[in-house]
Amino acid sequence: MKHKIVFLCGIITTLSVTSLIAYAALKNGKDSKYEYRISPGTEEWAKYNHSERVDLSQIPDDVIVNMSTEELLDAVLEYPCFLDMMFYDTYSIGFDVVRNHFGALDTLLKREDIASKAFEKYMSIDLDAIKNIDDEYESFLKKQDIFYLEAIISQEEVFGALSTDAKERLLERMMLYNSELETNSYFIDEVNWK
Repeated sequence: MKHKIVFLCGIITTLSVTSLIAYAALKNGKDSKYEYRISPGTEEWAKYNHSERVDLSQIPDDVIVNMSTEELLDAVLEYPCFLDMMFYDTYSIGFDVVRNHFGALDTLLKREDIASKAFEKYMSIDLDAIKNIDDEYESFLKKQDIFYLEAIISQEEVFGALSTDAKERLLERMMLYNSELETNSYFIDEVNWK
């Protein structure tokens, strides 16, 4: 019994320290962003299977509750396994799978101000800056960020909370991005624009 208590205390201590380190990394300056334990393309990433990567990429609950909606939105957009949503029959199904396996995304979509924060972020995208990126991979990553943000905005919790005017401005901006960046917004047809 004594060994079980010592083991349990060790686990609790480890989780607490990990959460504090993650929170400190997040709060280390105004423009800091959440740092995931592992990142794609690293040796560390290659050591794990997909399930382990998903587990290692979770943001601790005690860190999430201390994040502003903007910080949480940025962290979710950087989620290393967000790309998983593309490997299902539809993006909608894939998004739901990611949401079910990544608690931070589910929490984000339950925030009262997610609609306004996601809308503001989308409308503030600097299209000219993205068009002027010379590096093909960096350009791809920026377009991928837009894709992820559109996926979040297309959720009923977000899109349904926007005003009619905001929805019209959003559709106009999506059409512009798709035209200028030569991409396709797969989410234009996914939402009810009324």
